[in-house]
Amino acid sequence: MRMIITCLVVLLSVIAIVGCSKKDASTKAFDTAFQSANNEVKDLWNKAMQGVKSNDYAEALISLMVLSQRTDLTPEQSNAVKQVYTTTNEKMYDAISKGDQNASEALKKVREFSTTIRR
Repeated sequence: MRMIITCLVVLLSVIAIVGCSKKDASTKAFDTAFQSANNEVKDLWNKAMQGVKSNDYAEALISLMVLSQRTDLTPEQSNAVKQVYTTTNEKMYDAISKGDQNASEALKKVREFSTTIRR
């Protein structure tokens, strides 16, 4: 299980570094994938989307990391989580490069969370 989580975190980080062709993935396009999800999954998705919309990178990325570990997501939901994670991570690093202290703090929180889930 730890190996899977570690691989997932590394994979998501590599995707974020390499980037994708769409810099601004529309989260609304993915919302339909979560309409039929159970309440816990919907709540995590909504929390992540609130973080995305308010540039609360830690809330968004940590919620997406939690979602990515779930085994009950559909392929569409998993794809949405990966794509939104990638674009949000890119936005955070872009904000950091522009001197955004909130983004820097968010990165610390995300790294700390990532470390705790590997244990």
